[in-house]
Amino acid sequence: ACLCQLLPTSHPPPLFCTVLGEDVSGAALMASLQQMRLDTSHVRVVQGATTPTVLAILDRGGELVSCVADVQSVEEHLTPAGGLGSLAQDALPRASLLVCEANLAPASLQFLCAAAHASEVPIILEPVSVPKSKRVVGCLPYLTFITPNAMELVSIAEEVCKQSNKPFVLGPMLSKVQQHAIHGSYADSSSLGDGSNGSSNGGDLEHLLEELAQCAAVLLQAGTQHVLVTLGSRGAAIFSCPLRLRGKQQGHSSLDLNGHEQARREDGLEVVECVHLPALPPLGPVVSTSGAGDTLVGGLAAALLTEGLACHEPSVAAVEAASEAITASAIGRVGIASLAIPEQQQQQQQQQVSLPVGTVLHPSTMRAVALGMAAATAAIQSPSNVPLGLSLHKLTASASGLLNGQTSVHRFRCWAQ
Repeated sequence: ACLCQLLPTSHPPPLFCTVLGEDVSGAALMASLQQMRLDTSHVRVVQGATTPTVLAILDRGGELVSCVADVQSVEEHLTPAGGLGSLAQDALPRASLLVCEANLAPASLQFLCAAAHASEVPIILEPVSVPKSKRVVGCLPYLTFITPNAMELVSIAEEVCKQSNKPFVLGPMLSKVQQHAIHGSYADSSSLGDGSNGSSNGGDLEHLLEELAQCAAVLLQAGTQHVLVTLGSRGAAIFSCPLRLRGKQQGHSSLDLNGHEQARREDGLEVVECVHLPALPPLGPVVSTSGAGDTLVGGLAAALLTEGLACHEPSVAAVEAASEAITASAIGRVGIASLAIPEQQQQQQQQQVSLPVGTVLHPSTMRAVALGMAAATAAIQSPSNVPLGLSLHKLTASASGLLNGQTSVHRFRCWAQ
């Protein structure tokens, strides 16, 4: 719904693929889908199946307390033999972008991502929940973006290490968040802290980003290009490996760093860049956080498509210059690096968009993420999962304000898994 509202009519309508049952809910949902600017030719109505249903319980502040989902029909019927095969053959080769989620069965999810990669289609993957996030492990080599929250990121990194028989060590801040989740605190943003004590820009955030960087490094080393971690009231952070340029021959999409590869550092450490964007303050009360993550993904996708997927990374020379400027020493499991950036590159970046000096992310990538965050901020102020009347122009203005705010860039040296 978000993508349909934000994508200009000059673009083809998004193609939606799912399974519905022959029941009242399925008929109502199909009628709603057909009112949107959607291609529903790959929506399957399966006799005897039940329409996927989610029950979400919110507290008075609009935060998700508990969630129960019945998506068995999707897992059983949306498979390579049951709809995804024709999608991969007919639609994916013509697609500009694939957005998928972990409600699919693991084998189906991996099939879809591998097919998109074979057609050089960029991929955004939404992990959905902590239990289902483990399903994405086999897809990591193909992904352009993955959009977990902190606990979903921990779950994925832990599963990768488990499957490769490698140790997984969690830092103290994320360990605390994990304990909150185990003891029934569904939303992790409260455990991360909201900065209400005045420390949102202080050392606690820096330490949190350090611990997240180590987890993100596991996914980046598996082949994912960008790990976009949502942090609730603390905003979001984008993690990437700017010093390891991976070409298409390694299994990546057309959004990859362009055609070069740099070997892993001999000291066994990976340099991980983190760009942190603070949350946009809502203009009104928070009504419901349900759907905010999906709306962020929709806004991100719309921005990438609107810019013609001009999400290319900087030149090899720029990245090599940044590489030579890094000085760091390991601090425990994660270390902090300082970055000096050439003056000419600073001026070029500042002319394009107001970004923190030092990031090698392309401004298009930053704008797309910021627009997704602006869409999510609008969503939490609406009783519906996706607010009506979303405007690309208004969201772009909000995104520009975010990029001109307290965005910061960090570099960490993380042990290669």
